[in-house]
Amino acid sequence: MPRKAWLALENGLVYEGLSVGAEGAAEGEVVFSTSMTGYVETLTDPSYWGQIVVATHPHVGNHGVQPSDRQWERVAASGFVVADSDSPDCEGEGGLSLRRFLVHDRIVAAAGLPTRGLALEIRKAGALRGVLTTEKASSRALLARARKVPAMAGRSLAHIVSVPAPRVYGRSRRRVALWDFGAKRALIDSLIEAGVSVKAFPSRASAQDLLEELPEAVVLSSGPGDPAAMRPEIETARELLRAGVPLLGVCLGHQLLGLAAGASRLKLRFGHHGSNHPVTDLEAGRVLITTQNHGFALRSGSLPSGCRETHRSLDDGTLEGFRRGRRALGLQFHPEGAPGPREARELVRRFLNG
Repeated sequence: MPRKAWLALENGLVYEGLSVGAEGAAEGEVVFSTSMTGYVETLTDPSYWGQIVVATHPHVGNHGVQPSDRQWERVAASGFVVADSDSPDCEGEGGLSLRRFLVHDRIVAAAGLPTRGLALEIRKAGALRGVLTTEKASSRALLARARKVPAMAGRSLAHIVSVPAPRVYGRSRRRVALWDFGAKRALIDSLIEAGVSVKAFPSRASAQDLLEELPEAVVLSSGPGDPAAMRPEIETARELLRAGVPLLGVCLGHQLLGLAAGASRLKLRFGHHGSNHPVTDLEAGRVLITTQNHGFALRSGSLPSGCRETHRSLDDGTLEGFRRGRRALGLQFHPEGAPGPREARELVRRFLNG
């Protein structure tokens, strides 16, 4: 008989479904992703650390899981919620079904929940803390547990998903330093495709560490948590700005770069999560369809003198990119895609080669 699973939200709502993953309990901020495909890339994106992901697409898991789809060594999301899941035998060559993949990585997941209704609830109430569990308990006990989950604001998490020691990718005479706050494999791939080798450094690396081999540029990666809680990293980013080395900030890295330059951050009501977010490129005069995963953003209008806005969200008008002079560029979205379109990768190539 299928095992049951429950999702409890801090606002008092409790949903019952069927377990399609590992047994146990998961806690975190509950967010929804609007991606129609790429569930493996989503689940293994380190930026989702500490979050329970709700997939709004009605059916998830129909093409199984291939090892090459992974963006990190394991699933980063705390839990996964879908409306309808795959059958246990839906596996590609050399791959796993979604169910076996989730069990293998010990991730709690539930199917049979009204995920689009959940998305509307999160849009109305804002991102909510929650608990997803296969352990039967009273609604009161589940609610109490959900309300004890730490809020995402104020949490520094990048050190959990960063490389523990420097690591080199690719072979090229041209070198860049990747300041790793939870980089996806696709970001590293996009840098290598642009013609450079990549040396990844831990999130708590110093400016001296990052610059000691005279890289052509330093890339600040995406990652989880609240950028305002990363005070040592903000100060290191200020040192990099003073050093004048070319800097590219992606997602969390973009926020850290902006805070180091003097901007301020805000917590978005329900964040941007998915691979179909339209962004205006103000410099090129065109629209990009982008992949995003962030709950914080730089506050529009807070960019200091010497910085100019380069990209803006067409969904809610939030700041999506900025330049500081000619040598520092911040991009709120994920130019590497994974999941989603790759059209923004040209921004990486242009930054390194332009």
